[in-house]
Amino acid sequence: MGAYRAPLRDINFLLQNVFEAEKVFAAMPETKEITDDLISAILDEGGKIAEQLLSPINQSGDRESCHFENGK
Repeated sequence: MGAYRAPLRDINFLLQNVFEAEKVFAAMPETKEITDDLISAILDEGGKIAEQLLSPINQSGDRESCHFENGK
């Protein structure tokens, strides 16, 4: 199985070009400072977490699975 790569390019495309997230956030006073650049930066960091922290433990989770011990 290959290394997981978060689909950041696709997500950014959707948020910027399809959903126009920056315009949506600009319309609300609480979120008006959120820009496409900030969204991209947050997604980049989330992608790093997914790729470097979560992806490596995914395989062991599949292998070991969930199980009960003493009914717990």
